[in-house]
Amino acid sequence: MKTVYLLFILLIALTNCITKVSYYSTKYLPTNENYFYLDASYYKTSGYVYLYFQDYYYHLDYNSLQVCFTDTNPETSYSSCSFSSYSPSYRLTTSSSSQYLYEIKYQNKYYIVVRYSGSGSSLTISSLSVETSSSDVHNLVKTVLSTIAIIGIVIGSVVVLSIIITILCCCCICAKATTPVTYVNPQPIIYTSPAAYPLTANNF
Repeated sequence: MKTVYLLFILLIALTNCITKVSYYSTKYLPTNENYFYLDASYYKTSGYVYLYFQDYYYHLDYNSLQVCFTDTNPETSYSSCSFSSYSPSYRLTTSSSSQYLYEIKYQNKYYIVVRYSGSGSSLTISSLSVETSSSDVHNLVKTVLSTIAIIGIVIGSVVVLSIIITILCCCCICAKATTPVTYVNPQPIIYTSPAAYPLTANNF
């Protein structure tokens, strides 16, 4: 009877087996599982949770990363978690690997459960790691914002220049339209009468 009871406990433990990722650490995630959790208390001060993934042929479904804040210990159960989907704040993809950074707003709970999925083939060697922190340690979000700012400045300059050119063209057209036209009175045409010749004897 005791053996059956122990096997039952072991089965429950294996069923609820979930990877824990420590604060400010990098962890290789099992590709045959889809969950890991964090201790939320470390992220309370900054108010944000940063998850930096490095994907090597795992093909993480990056737009469907799901996060749940809960007070229930995930090692006991996480089936009742209410997950929300997140998209990466930063993404860089090459032929063999990808990098993703998620910026998640902290919620006042004890634990953070993350659910992930990928479409990597079992025929290829794949790996997925996550680095956790309470700040953008790689300054990736700032890089993205700087790039967006530069693009915005360039586009804004082109738009302003186009507007200025358009206004100048309109002013030139209007100036020509309002210029008074001087009317020149045409000179009268003078018709010259044919010359009168004196009468000769042949005219009689």
